[in-house]
Amino acid sequence: MEATDDMKKTCKIIKNIISRNKQNSLTKSFVDNGKTITDKNAIVQKFNDFFVNIGPTLASKIQPTNTNHKEYLSGDYPDSFALFLTTPQEVIKATNELANKTSAGYDNISVNLIKKIIHHTTEPLSALINKSFEYGIVPDQLKIACVCPIFISGDQSDFTNYRPISVLPAFSKMFEKLVHTRLMNYLEKHSVLTENQFVIHVWQLLI
Repeated sequence: MEATDDMKKTCKIIKNIISRNKQNSLTKSFVDNGKTITDKNAIVQKFNDFFVNIGPTLASKIQPTNTNHKEYLSGDYPDSFALFLTTPQEVIKATNELANKTSAGYDNISVNLIKKIIHHTTEPLSALINKSFEYGIVPDQLKIACVCPIFISGDQSDFTNYRPISVLPAFSKMFEKLVHTRLMNYLEKHSVLTENQFVIHVWQLLI
């Protein structure tokens, strides 16, 4: 076993099993406006409505400001950001740097599986990625996410006590890593970010 003689890995495996069992015991009925819902399709739709409106609801609570975004930038940036083309070697490197995971998106392809076949698919993959970079188009299939409600705490029948986890296709993580490398190189080269700036997921901007 991979955790033999490794207490840290053993504890991690036990924790994952416990967490998985807790997740499997979630309630099959929910309450919305005093009405109990047991129909699976109705529950899914209610979760969708709740998750879709989290962003707009939070945004509506933010006070408007007259401060221009350029005031947060420290200088002028005459050079445009560009997505330089990748190579099969970089694709392999980026893939191998991804965290090992057996979970998969809607296509049922995990990171672990991609790592096993990457040397046989790197040529067409790098060609596809370069086309995406050239035309500035993110393939629609890479935007499809399996959204899973994760229970936080409190009443399990309350939709507001769950947070969404989006599981994107593993191939999108490869795209994201390559774009992230290029963007971060640009930001660091021109000192665009301040020390107090949090790094965001650039893939979300592209999607």
